[in-house]
Order: sequence, then structure tokens, then C-alpha cells
Amino acid sequence: MYSPGLQVTQSRRLSNRVSVFTAEVVALIWTVQWVEEVRPQQVVICSDSAAALMALQGGRSHVRPDLICELQTALYRAELVGSRVGFLWV
Repeated sequence: MYSPGLQVTQSRRLSNRVSVFTAEVVALIWTVQWVEEVRPQQVVICSDSAAALMALQGGRSHVRPDLICELQTALYRAELVGSRVGFLWV
């Protein structure tokens, strides 16, 4: 995660055994969890994972439905604390 405006840089390590899709969705979850903690009013999360963003938009995934559900829940919690979260495919 990188935010030049807030001077935030975070990186985390996942197991070598996870798929690229899983890694991308987990990164989105961690970023939304950060939004929950920091509570910015509005944030845009940029991702190059079309598959992860399409799974989120469609509300389901054949590969990791548990992670998409967790991401949706995190987004809901972020909304409850007053943060609007948008996504941008880059």
C-alpha cells in the first residue's frame, strides 16, 4: 500500500503458495482495513487486478468466495465509520 499524500507505505508478506488472485484480493482487504482504522473521508484504491475488481463488482468468485465476502464486509465497516471507498483499475 502506498499513499504519498499521507506519507504511508506498507508492505506485507504472503506465503509463496497463494495464487496471484488471492494475493491481490488480500491486498485489497488489508488496504480497506487500513481505511477502517485511519478513517479518511474518501479514498480511491488503485489496482491492476481486473479479476479481483470484477469479482468484487460481481459480488462473487468461483476461486475464493470467502475472500470476496471478507472484502465486502470490510468495505461495509469502512462505510459505517464514514469512509467512502472507490476503486480504480490501472
